[in-house]
Amino acid sequence: MEESLISWVKRVSEKRSELGGLSICPFAKKAMEDKKVFWSYISHEVISYISRYMETMNDKDYELVVFYNNNKNLSNEQCLHIIHTLNQKFPDLIFLKDHPDDPGYIKNIYTGNGESPVILAQPRVKLEEAREKLSKTKYYDYWSEEYKNEIFNYGKK
Repeated sequence: MEESLISWVKRVSEKRSELGGLSICPFAKKAMEDKKVFWSYISHEVISYISRYMETMNDKDYELVVFYNNNKNLSNEQCLHIIHTLNQKFPDLIFLKDHPDDPGYIKNIYTGNGESPVILAQPRVKLEEAREKLSKTKYYDYWSEEYKNEIFNYGKK
């Protein structure tokens, strides 16, 4: 799983000419280098497991927690239900999903991990600050309105 995560971070951190020299995720590489990315497997009782895990993160400085479903037994719809439930339970966090059956693209560039269903957790304040910084650049100009709406609606209050 660690190799998969590192590979994914490397790919989304690459600057791309089709994105005006920007990367898919401009903050991913630094977060990994600063050891502010955590990860875990999820399989059953996903909401309970993630809830307990995130409660242990209260005293940690982190940018992202990645929960991999290596069994690949979570459907896209189940992931949507999970993140909806978790976003209601944890208002200081934003939960998002990456699912092979519902891939995300920015300018025809695949944004996902390509292997497993994934639930992502990020501190709301940090994610909103990053989004604000990016909104002052041309970063979101490369996103389709549909993709922008999907991503920005996760965790909407």
